[in-house]
Amino acid sequence: MSLPESFRAFCLSRPAIADLVEDRIHQARAVGGLEIRFPFVVFFRRGQQHESELDQAEGEEPFRQSFDVECASLDLGQSQDLADALKTLHNYEGPLGAGTVQAIFIEDQDDDYQPRIAAEDAAVHVATLQVEIIGYSQPE
Repeated sequence: MSLPESFRAFCLSRPAIADLVEDRIHQARAVGGLEIRFPFVVFFRRGQQHESELDQAEGEEPFRQSFDVECASLDLGQSQDLADALKTLHNYEGPLGAGTVQAIFIEDQDDDYQPRIAAEDAAVHVATLQVEIIGYSQPE
């Protein structure tokens, strides 16, 4: 199971998140083709850093991976509630899906971040986050 799959499974295992989105958490490369039932979460890979760049022994997964996360709803309060539920994962370390993680850091996006999922004329509210996952590994 890849890190994005493990992160998705982990989020869905948390009642505070799953109760809001059911199974509507998606990793995407582009917006097209997403199931548009609200509310939902979509995350896009922003970057990664391999252990070889850090002078550490190499593993199968990049040591550090970051994602842009967008929490979308037709209701402003619900999009914020969903973002707040995800923020409870900040500083988490331990089991993550099929592996373990050394740390998860979550913070709000910069003010100039432009959500990818909401058209300017759509009545969609989007709360945006940055997620950084460090040291994901799976048992051998």
